[in-house]
Amino acid sequence: MQSDLQDFLKLAPPELVDVPDAFRSSLRSSETWSDEDVKVAQRILTDCGVLVQRDNLSFIFALPGMGPFFNEIMQGRREILNVISKRRFSEMLVREIEKIRLRFSTLGMRFHLRDVIGHGNIEICETTTGPLLKFHHF
Repeated sequence: MQSDLQDFLKLAPPELVDVPDAFRSSLRSSETWSDEDVKVAQRILTDCGVLVQRDNLSFIFALPGMGPFFNEIMQGRREILNVISKRRFSEMLVREIEKIRLRFSTLGMRFHLRDVIGHGNIEICETTTGPLLKFHHF
């Protein structure tokens, strides 16, 4: 965790993380941290909302303000899956689905197609008429 904190604090923009100048200069000069340095780094990142304590022994990184973006991703994913699952055999050509305009997301169909394929809900198969999307029912 120490190396992750060091890398993050060295690269974090000053607008996101308010790191005191004395602490920032000690980051550049030393490769190893004392326990006190780790505690200071954890406090700085927790105060700015980038690091959230999960339990006594673990932390998770957070991205403040990502809620609306995440909601758009989920709405677009849900809309694409609904369209494909309502088709016969739950299959649809990519060129057909790219013509559909999403009602609940502004991120674009290509973005959401990549998201759904990467998420594993849809498999893409090459056919003679073009790429075909197959919906996997879990």
